Amino acid sequence: DSAVAETLATADVDGNGEDDVIVSFPGAGTFVSKNQGALTQLDTRTAVQITKGDFDGSGQEDLLLDFGADNLWLGLNDTSPTQFIDLPLVSMASGDLDSNGLDDMVLSLTGVGTLMFKNLVTLDLLDPAVALDLATGNVDGN
Repeated sequence: DSAVAETLATADVDGNGEDDVIVSFPGAGTFVSKNQGALTQLDTRTAVQITKGDFDGSGQEDLLLDFGADNLWLGLNDTSPTQFIDLPLVSMASGDLDSNGLDDMVLSLTGVGTLMFKNLVTLDLLDPAVALDLATGNVDGN
């Protein structure tokens, strides 16, 4: 029996230096395969978007999961995800935007606009417009 994945991502969620696979299947939920092992269920809901980053500075990559109507959930340090933002998400990206070693989030939320959430502490409005797609990168070279 085969299934088509809704979303697929890789992240070192267990902090052992090897990327793990995170995959969501419509109607089946979100699963993780650690260290090339079997898929185990992370959540019963299907993530429509997944991004990763070490948001808390633990050395382990954390997961930011968009569960659609259930909004945005955060799984820190290989734990079960907990609700993070209870607003409809359009797009998201992550990266170390302030060069401090912690990954930050860029979130585009319906009715709010595009926000930067730095170090799980500081929330800044980047633009009142809602971005349909987001990416991060070192575009200025410093």
